[in-house]
Amino acid sequence: NLGERREARKCFETVLSSAPDHPLATYFLAQMDYEDGKSDKAYQRLQSSKADMDAVPQALRLAGLLEFRRGSYEQTIKKLNRYLAQNNGDGDALVILARALSAAGNDGEAFRVIAPLARLRIAPEDALKRAAQLAAKADSADAADFAARAKALAADPAKNKVFEAEQAIIGEQWLRASSIYDQLLARPHPQKVMLLNNAAMVQLSLARADDAVKFAKQAHELAPEDPMVKDTLGWILLQTRKDKTAALEHLQEAAAAAPQNPEILWHLAHALAANGKKDDARKLVASLEPVASEGDQAEIDNLLAWL
Repeated sequence: NLGERREARKCFETVLSSAPDHPLATYFLAQMDYEDGKSDKAYQRLQSSKADMDAVPQALRLAGLLEFRRGSYEQTIKKLNRYLAQNNGDGDALVILARALSAAGNDGEAFRVIAPLARLRIAPEDALKRAAQLAAKADSADAADFAARAKALAADPAKNKVFEAEQAIIGEQWLRASSIYDQLLARPHPQKVMLLNNAAMVQLSLARADDAVKFAKQAHELAPEDPMVKDTLGWILLQTRKDKTAALEHLQEAAAAAPQNPEILWHLAHALAANGKKDDARKLVASLEPVASEGDQAEIDNLLAWL
């Protein structure tokens, strides 16, 4: 996250020296190989590992991309379907999956995959172009709209930036996301609150505490009643250890405004625990268990054990 790639590589190689099939270490080394232009090395690293890549969704994404580059469309489809089952908002992966389906002779399924993305207001140019082609083949009424929107984006590439930033977050490419948000926030934007809120979380992921708090407070000044903005500010104040009391206040207000939002309630439970209200935290965490996913359940168990 901090760009210290050489040191990161040493750490992951140390992990693999004692645990050769460690999934996270395998993935990160393969990802760095790929980013360094060594696609074949990245592919071989993933192929030769006995690690459970389903435990690291981003590894499935990378594996699918590498299979596509090699022309292995059936393998691309299998791996990206497994990845998208856990991360269905990844637009870049959806586009690659649609391309692989088309290359495998299944234009109908390709259109079914990409159409929901293309109908989004922030759909990017490449998705709209692909969707327009597939819609035309399917005699869909959407074809003209997709093509017109793709043309408009081609004339003003900056409009793709919001989507690119969100995709960078999904891909955990924090430095890239930070750079894009810096560009977006440098000029007036109708979605400034959303941009500031997202930029704050990106800075938190980069361990830039002061910048995270700065962006979160700016978003809160513009939309003080928005529960998602309150949640972000409260969570960042808690995670950066800047002000756990204020963090609890913001998260309590966010939960009151959005009482069915499990992520806000999860953040509130942490804030309650940090402020010495462990019984309240325990009750709140227990209430989340019925709606928790398998991955969330492990985190709940860890927090309950600590409480």
